[in-house]
Amino acid sequence: MANYRKDDTLYVFKKIECGENVKDLYADGFDGIIVEGEEEVKRCAGSFAGLIFAKQGACVNCCKALLEAGADKLLSGDMDAELIKKYGEGIIANTDEIALIDSDAWEFKKIKAQEGKKMRMPASVDMSQIKFDERGLVPAVALDIATGKVLMLAYMNRESIELTLKTGFATYFSRSRQSLWLKGETSGHVQRVYRITADCDGDTLLVHVKQSGAACHSGTFTCFENTLYDSRFPVSGASVLDDVFATITDRYEHPKEGSYTNYLFDKGVDKILKKVGEESAETIIAAKNAVYDEMTLEIGDLFYHLMVLIKERGLDMQDIYTDLERRR
Repeated sequence: MANYRKDDTLYVFKKIECGENVKDLYADGFDGIIVEGEEEVKRCAGSFAGLIFAKQGACVNCCKALLEAGADKLLSGDMDAELIKKYGEGIIANTDEIALIDSDAWEFKKIKAQEGKKMRMPASVDMSQIKFDERGLVPAVALDIATGKVLMLAYMNRESIELTLKTGFATYFSRSRQSLWLKGETSGHVQRVYRITADCDGDTLLVHVKQSGAACHSGTFTCFENTLYDSRFPVSGASVLDDVFATITDRYEHPKEGSYTNYLFDKGVDKILKKVGEESAETIIAAKNAVYDEMTLEIGDLFYHLMVLIKERGLDMQDIYTDLERRR
């Protein structure tokens, strides 16, 4: 699914049914989704990182929802010039030649903008800011944007960077094979690229991606699983939650025999909800009785079971962080 885009004006969209999970579709290779109705547009805007085509037109509230989501978006429909002027960033107003490929994929062969609106163009990078070594290579560290985990270290050359920007998927240069390789081309575990940054010297790249499946050839989510030293000092903040959620995600995608997390996933949402209820009640009792050691344990159990629920329902921690950020 990684090679949908055939050229710079071809996009592949998935038609979304009401309530359908859209979280991983961008990482799976779709450039965008087709949705109908204001509420669906709002719902998808908070979960889907790609382009959104509002099939029945776009209203002011749809525009606001998409802008607040903070990623490239596509809206289409009966938008007047004033609306485009006010909410035009990331919005393309009209499309034509929409061809049905199969039951759920659409090709946008041509995209037209209303007068004065910029087209969505391929990204570019000033290569002069990058210090390639004598072989024309630069180290590239892949970082998963959902978990904050470092996934892998690879190398890029000019051509692989250009292909990455053109396709939206991480393409590296294999030193052993002396050839380009699209990450996940065989396994399907592609890396959807959101951002590329360079360090202060320009001799190392940080590739911010959404990892689909396992990044490591061994089947683990990240290549950095072998702990050589651990000070055991407590880590702070959301990084603890992200680490636990990454483990839960790994169990979900790569079941492990005897895992309690997999037991919960196997039993389904009703069992998980029951556990959330039990841990909530136990937290209340511990707090009421002011038994602080028990409160710590029960709240930890509640957090864990809530994260299992988050994963089972197709969300991730970033959804929660985004919502909390909006409340500040």
